[in-house]
Amino acid sequence: MTSQIFDLEQYLPYLAARFAGRISRALAARYQQQFDLSIADWRIIANLSQFDEVSVKDIVARVELDRVKVTRAVQQLVQRGLLSKHINAGDRRLVKLSLTPQGVALFQALKTIAIQFEQEALYGLTDDEKHTLTHLFSKIENNLRENR
Repeated sequence: MTSQIFDLEQYLPYLAARFAGRISRALAARYQQQFDLSIADWRIIANLSQFDEVSVKDIVARVELDRVKVTRAVQQLVQRGLLSKHINAGDRRLVKLSLTPQGVALFQALKTIAIQFEQEALYGLTDDEKHTLTHLFSKIENNLRENR
């Protein structure tokens, strides 16, 4: 029986989790103090900036956070006037969310921070390396989606 060497420092799920945590915390450090936003808040606002109206269920699927955390963050963002809720008249359980004008303005400021952060994180990579990196992330994500 051949013994396989297991090197945690080379194990993709470990590296990805560590990398994702570091990058989220580093970006959060840039917007938390200035805008009083959590990581969940940022993810929700960023996702809503891409679509006119989205359900909480859709957001949960996109942001990789549990429903309770998303629901709590949505409630706080609505109270702050950054999101609005649109309740379906035929089925009051169906709620769509969208950014308010104040939320859109906030996202514009956040977008500037996010783009600068991305440029700094990718510093030293060629355009081909950047393309390869995003392409490989997409391929791995598709593999995981297909294997569920």
